[in-house]
Amino acid sequence: MLLNTTFLRQIGINFIIYLVLYGLPQWLEQSKHINPSSVGLIMLPFSLTAMALSLMIAKNKNYKLQLSTGVFCIIMATIGIFLLNSTSPVYFIEGITIVIGAALGILTVSNQATLYAEAPDDQVGVCFGLFRTVGYIGAILAGSSLKHQFKAGATDAGLHSLALFALVACILIVLFLLPLFFKRRKIEIDLEVTI
Repeated sequence: MLLNTTFLRQIGINFIIYLVLYGLPQWLEQSKHINPSSVGLIMLPFSLTAMALSLMIAKNKNYKLQLSTGVFCIIMATIGIFLLNSTSPVYFIEGITIVIGAALGILTVSNQATLYAEAPDDQVGVCFGLFRTVGYIGAILAGSSLKHQFKAGATDAGLHSLALFALVACILIVLFLLPLFFKRRKIEIDLEVTI
């Protein structure tokens, strides 16, 4: 059960990450009329933050706290995207890219740590292969959503629709996170009953 929720969280995480990674630059170019090299600089904190945080938390074993922090970051970034429009200042957009980069760095490491903790010892390789596969499903869903919402151009309305899809994915990620917290509680209750 927990392994399945880890896979489902990965679909939602990758869906949101790819929406931002591919949708935000397109919107910046078409709605804010920013040239591609400047868009690259605006998106740079996304990658730098993700890389820095993933390195910082890689040794930490408290993946429940990391998942909770990452989910909080991804929800805040999604809400930030709802607030964007063609007149939004660049520093606000930079803030969103930093927060989503933090979510990427934290969630990638912590969700993978959850996978390793929940996978049976003799099935770790297979589980990791499935983990990568479901991540691609999230990316494919994001690409399809982008094509549908931006078919007439990357508008504010299209970006807000993508943010709505991302918010639904956030809700699902939270729901798929809950069993991880109830697992320990159930074990503690079972121990009390047996004693």
